[in-house]
Amino acid sequence: MPVEQRGGFYDMNPLKKGTPKVLTAPLKASDERLADASKYGYYNSLTGAYFMAVEHTVKGKRVRTLEPMLLMMDKQATTEEQKERYCEDVLGLIQPKVIVGKIKMKSKILYDGYPLMMKSRTGNRMKCVDAQVLYLSDEAGLTLREVVRELNRIQDGGSEEAGSKRISDRDLQQLFDALDKEVHEAFATRPGAVRTIMENGRDKFTELPYKDKLVTLREIVRALSKNSGEGSNLLGIGGKGKSGTILLSRTLTGHDVILIHESPTGLFTKRQVLSKK
Repeated sequence: MPVEQRGGFYDMNPLKKGTPKVLTAPLKASDERLADASKYGYYNSLTGAYFMAVEHTVKGKRVRTLEPMLLMMDKQATTEEQKERYCEDVLGLIQPKVIVGKIKMKSKILYDGYPLMMKSRTGNRMKCVDAQVLYLSDEAGLTLREVVRELNRIQDGGSEEAGSKRISDRDLQQLFDALDKEVHEAFATRPGAVRTIMENGRDKFTELPYKDKLVTLREIVRALSKNSGEGSNLLGIGGKGKSGTILLSRTLTGHDVILIHESPTGLFTKRQVLSKK
């Protein structure tokens, strides 16, 4: 469910004086004479309350971007005029025009046709997770449940020896192939490298020890879910320790981006175009 971010305004660990490269808050914001971060230090990682879709000028061309409304500023910028002034004075945008004034965290979007959930802001990029649904056959679903049980059993001290294995290598391979099929169909246009990793990793998967196969299957499923924000460990099949993360540029121009408004029950939806190619 879409939410406005709450909590602290920024990371409470102060940084030494210097010239910050991203949005920051001065240590002495209450005194204009001491607000120079290059002399007196600053706070980093300012919390965004929500996003805005803003059109502005960059190098003589009009572009659309997703911009953060900082939590420390959102009570001071509530009208469209105030938000445009905030974009100009705080974010440094040129001739800003607010297209959509509030896009909450965890909102659903179609990004070039692929469904994503906007999770958070990471520097100048937007972290998203999957909003696509993973469908498996009954047989593959049963094997996946057994994979989870087996991992729990082994982590509780159970044996990994051949006579103790409860899932055959054949069933594990079939589950891998079922997930690979989904990655190439329902998840074919998903941003990130999961598809390529699985394409190149089938032979590596076959050679993995039993427990590593179980872990890899669990991590593939994680990479294709709304829990993929911190990435999945796909080292066993040639990926990285945090594979599958989706970090997108906040520049919308050049992409088809549609905001999906859903009723609390999910029965009714409304689409709002943020950008068109």
